[in-house]
Amino acid sequence: MLARNAVDWNFYNEQYRPNTLVPDIKHPVIGYYGAIADWFDVELLSEAARKRPQYTFVVLGGIFDVDVSSLSALPNVHLLGQQPYETMPKYLFHSMFV
Repeated sequence: MLARNAVDWNFYNEQYRPNTLVPDIKHPVIGYYGAIADWFDVELLSEAARKRPQYTFVVLGGIFDVDVSSLSALPNVHLLGQQPYETMPKYLFHSMFV
């Protein structure tokens, strides 16, 4: 089966480790890593973040012709923009551990 959005397991396995990329992030963390485009449900994520202020939402990815002002206005949402591929496993580490 071809999975075009699959992960490079060896790369992630090697790079997934403690780091200081987001030192002040509060847990639990809900992470999204990918493009924010017209198919991305900004309102759903905004509602989830408002209803769950005890969670931190970390969003990584380019923003393409989408108004994310409702997200950026929320204190528990962090829009970190497009990040280098090499750092993705390190961000993922923060989503998984307290």
